[in-house]
Amino acid sequence: MGFRESAVFASLAVDPGPYLSNVSVPDDEEREAAVFAGAFMLYHITPDRLKEDAPEIYAYMNLLAKNGGDRATVDELYTSE
Repeated sequence: MGFRESAVFASLAVDPGPYLSNVSVPDDEEREAAVFAGAFMLYHITPDRLKEDAPEIYAYMNLLAKNGGDRATVDELYTSE
C-alpha cells in the first residue's frame, strides 16, 4: 500500500543483500518493485532467510505485517527505531 512513495524502502532496496540482489526484474517492472515482491515472499515463506540475508528489509517487512500494510506508519516507526 504505497510502498513506491516510501523513501525508507527505496533506501533499503539500493543494497538489499545477497539473495535479493539476484532477483530478476521483468522488463515491465521497476527493480524496487521486484525487490519488494521478493522480500514479501521471503518474509512469508522463509522469514529466517530474509532476516539473515537482509535484516533491515526484514525489520521493515515485519513492521508492515504488524501495522496492516500502512506504509506511512511503517516509515515513521522504522525511522524512529
